[in-house]
Amino acid sequence: MTPLNGIILCGGNSKRMGADKAFLDYKGQTFLARIIAQMQPFCQTVYLCGNKPSYAEFGLEVVPDLIPDSGALGGLYSGLHRSETPWNLVLSCDAPLVDSEIIESLINSIHPQLKAIHAKTAKDAHPLVGCYHKDCLPSFEKAIKNGRLKLQPAVSACNPKILEYTGAQASKLRNINTPEDYKSLLTLDS
Repeated sequence: MTPLNGIILCGGNSKRMGADKAFLDYKGQTFLARIIAQMQPFCQTVYLCGNKPSYAEFGLEVVPDLIPDSGALGGLYSGLHRSETPWNLVLSCDAPLVDSEIIESLINSIHPQLKAIHAKTAKDAHPLVGCYHKDCLPSFEKAIKNGRLKLQPAVSACNPKILEYTGAQASKLRNINTPEDYKSLLTLDS
């Protein structure tokens, strides 16, 4: 298996949620703890990308944004810059249902001719559920320095392989961004 590190993006402002999504509870664990637990078996090191000192309580290295106010793209750039492995598994803290099956399918898609791989459903692209090679760094840096902070165009510039998930697997990619999303998640098992 390709040696890789993990990068969890958890530095967003959570404006729509009104609370830090990393610390939301699902089945007795925070979102961030769930994602760490899913990622660690596959990764040599896991980095938490965000500017909040409270993330240190998880016992992992917290990587601050190298370029302030650059959004998710800046967090991804900072994590890739910090990582010492060419390939890196990337997840966001607002996708707490991503499981080992999805992670394995992403990792198994790594190929020397690729620089990026990410998930997609029929409705949405999920660039923060993917694997990225450090060769994406120059493209991401250029986009940030030119003020183009939208994640999807920057990722598309790396010609990613897109893995489409359907059915139950697609539902595990759902992002929890609003109080309504969170309430819907909590009612899944009730």
